[in-house]
Amino acid sequence: RQMCIRDSPNDTRYIDFIGKELIHPFIPNRKMSVIVDPILVKANVGTGAVKVTPAHDPNDFACGERHSLPQINILNDDGTINALGGKYKGKNRFEAREIIYQELSKLGLIRGKTQHETSISVCQRSGDIIEPMVKPQWWIKVSNAAAKSIEAVKSGKLKIIPESYKKVWYHWLENAHDWCISRQLWWGHCIPAYLCSVRGVVDKPDASNQDNWIIARSPEEAMKKAVEKYRVPEDHIELRQDPDVLDTWFSSALLPLSSLGWPDIQNKDFKAFFPTQLLETGTDILFFWVARMVMLTLTLHSTLPFDTVYLHNLVKDAHGKKMSKSKGNVVDPLEIIEGSPLELLIQRVKESKLPQKEAERCASLRKKEFPKGIPQCGADALRFTLLSYINQGTNINLDINRVVGYRHFCNKLWNAVKFTLAYIPSDFKPNHDISALPLSFIDKWILSLLSQTIREVNEAFDKFNFGTVANAMHDFWLHKLCDTYFEGIRPVLQSKSTPSQTNAAHNTLYKCVHSGLRLLHPVMPFVTEELFHRLSSESVLLSTYPEYEPQLDYPEHLKQMDLITDTVQGVRSVISVLNVQGRPEVEIVSEDKSEFELLSVNHSLISALGRVGKVECRSDRSLEGCVRHVINPKLSVYLQVKGAVDLQDEIKRLNKKVNQLEEMLQKLEKKMKVRDYEVKVPEEVRLKNKEKLLNTANEISILKKCIADIKLI
Repeated sequence: RQMCIRDSPNDTRYIDFIGKELIHPFIPNRKMSVIVDPILVKANVGTGAVKVTPAHDPNDFACGERHSLPQINILNDDGTINALGGKYKGKNRFEAREIIYQELSKLGLIRGKTQHETSISVCQRSGDIIEPMVKPQWWIKVSNAAAKSIEAVKSGKLKIIPESYKKVWYHWLENAHDWCISRQLWWGHCIPAYLCSVRGVVDKPDASNQDNWIIARSPEEAMKKAVEKYRVPEDHIELRQDPDVLDTWFSSALLPLSSLGWPDIQNKDFKAFFPTQLLETGTDILFFWVARMVMLTLTLHSTLPFDTVYLHNLVKDAHGKKMSKSKGNVVDPLEIIEGSPLELLIQRVKESKLPQKEAERCASLRKKEFPKGIPQCGADALRFTLLSYINQGTNINLDINRVVGYRHFCNKLWNAVKFTLAYIPSDFKPNHDISALPLSFIDKWILSLLSQTIREVNEAFDKFNFGTVANAMHDFWLHKLCDTYFEGIRPVLQSKSTPSQTNAAHNTLYKCVHSGLRLLHPVMPFVTEELFHRLSSESVLLSTYPEYEPQLDYPEHLKQMDLITDTVQGVRSVISVLNVQGRPEVEIVSEDKSEFELLSVNHSLISALGRVGKVECRSDRSLEGCVRHVINPKLSVYLQVKGAVDLQDEIKRLNKKVNQLEEMLQKLEKKMKVRDYEVKVPEEVRLKNKEKLLNTANEISILKKCIADIKLI
């Protein structure tokens, strides 16, 4: 052992001892010198001096390397003291510590005892305290391979997506240390190294001397090499394979080569599949696995194992904590896909091999998180949920309720196909040139959206923006196709239009659903395959993936539809706020000629989407007993509510709701103004609070406007 102090101009307590030798209280012939190390020692902690045991502590080991200190191992593998421990040889480590403390007390060398926090490594399975020890290990010098791997990314030969992880790549590899590839475990690939004893030459080989080892693929090859090296008969040689195993990451790093028959690079699999193109894996093992695959493959074969690395997000629990069996927050994908009642969730925890306390904690957490169990959601809903979360560079906080929401989206797909089949004739044959048909305004709008969605999805796939893929498809299917187009086209499909317009609507409807299912198939394969068979006799797997069709792009219709949508939302907003029953009449007043013409032509569409009765467009107001909603400075809608609601009761109800919302708003504002709010509150929570604040303020404004309008009636 050594005694280490910190050399500081403000601490001169031990300055006279620097470089001096101290007397060991129990082993007098063992030298202890006083050294200075500003990294290991903190002058304000304890006495400002600390013992150094390079063979039994990682930090002390690093200090010993800096000062070339001897490494004295006093422990046997069973935790007892060895011969270097002097008179304590054979004692258990804990027993020896207690005896040493008592003897130091008798010698008057214990000056005091204080409590302080420290970090102690404990084995998860056995609960034993782990004692660090220095043992001979096998190492790989990685500096050259690391430099090649850095250059591969800088030159663009190896792409990392998201690109922000290039910094992580450079940080790890620019600071890479020699890699220890041996492990003292029961399982793993045996290290192909044999300790060689040669009678009369090396009778007791030193395992820490690399010259005494033979590296070979088999015992036979090792014996052959040993005979050649020592030039003695085989019966003079004894080989003992190293009991250590290879580091799991080393074995895994060989995957691009070993899985294809390497070192036989002439076999058909290796020729056909090496190198690969894309590796998809998690961000947490970019260095542990990906970088090591690259380093080993460049070293052993001078070729990159792949040209692109896509790093997916880590899936955490709903609270943003990493899933861990010991925490009890791991969710088995099959439990989401197939569903699981609470009793079964608890039963699986009890049947696990977790320690009793951990199992009890896990069971308690299961009851709290899933009081009604996990509903059956299916593989498609789970896959779609994970993709919808993806925002390159962030983690996924998996909320089961969101998966349930996408299960409902699957139900929406079924209803969409059911709607389509209900209106399309059984002998229907789609027109391959749909742009040549007399398409209505809303037909052109939905076809334009379909075309743009196809382009957006294909571009997002090419850029690995899977979150964009999922969200674009979800928005098209749910909000544009089902919620808007289906409602707008229903009157036409119900034979309220000419045959040519109906045929155009049939073709538009079929194309949207047919293309939409093909577009959705890669991320929802099961439900789309099932539904596609109801539209076509072939499998969706055999159909072509949709491509952008510029002839179906009608940008002017998209802009015009925005105005119609705003108008419809204004009508629906008033109906919702005032609880208007039935289908009230609506009057649209516009001072803008182009807006007036657009809304006049599409008055029936507004009626269908707004779920209202007669819709009239006028240059001035004529209806009485109306509530006004302003769309823009030149456009307002008037909803006739007189007779449809009790105006005085509505004023009371709305005033009560305004008071509740204002109270909620004040509490939220107070919460957001507390000290250190920006520092202590997570960003995700702050964003939700900000959004809630804006929505609440907006709702109060709408309600007050409705109250003012009702009072004028």
